[in-house]
Amino acid sequence: MKSNYHFFIVLLVILVASCTKDPIMGCTDANSINYNAEATEDDGSCAYQGSMLLWFDQTVYYSLAGQGVGTLIISANGVVVYSGFPTSAFYSSAPQCGAQNTITANVDLGPNQTGSVDYVVTDMQGNTLWSGTLGITANVCKAEQLI
Repeated sequence: MKSNYHFFIVLLVILVASCTKDPIMGCTDANSINYNAEATEDDGSCAYQGSMLLWFDQTVYYSLAGQGVGTLIISANGVVVYSGFPTSAFYSSAPQCGAQNTITANVDLGPNQTGSVDYVVTDMQGNTLWSGTLGITANVCKAEQLI
């Protein structure tokens, strides 16, 4: 009887071991842009993104128009993210990210949940109108008023 008992124990161990699945590698952080809900083990591949929103009030809007500025060119970390002139796009307070006629740009943060972006706003002749650095957090829109 003991040999049957040992046989069943060995068989049970073999069955349990054979049912063990290999881990599914991927990004397990739901805050990342490449989250894999099926991943069971994080492989360090998570990537993050935040947003920046540049806005101006009515005074700045009419000043730009009065100076003949018809195009704003905005670069974030050296990459052009916007070119145009938002029509009737002035606000009395910070608008929502992605709102109509806003200048919103996504910022890749790579494997970090925080970072910074250097922005430059020029006119069509290449004159720098504004520049600065914004702290960016994953999944958050950072608003900056251009004064």
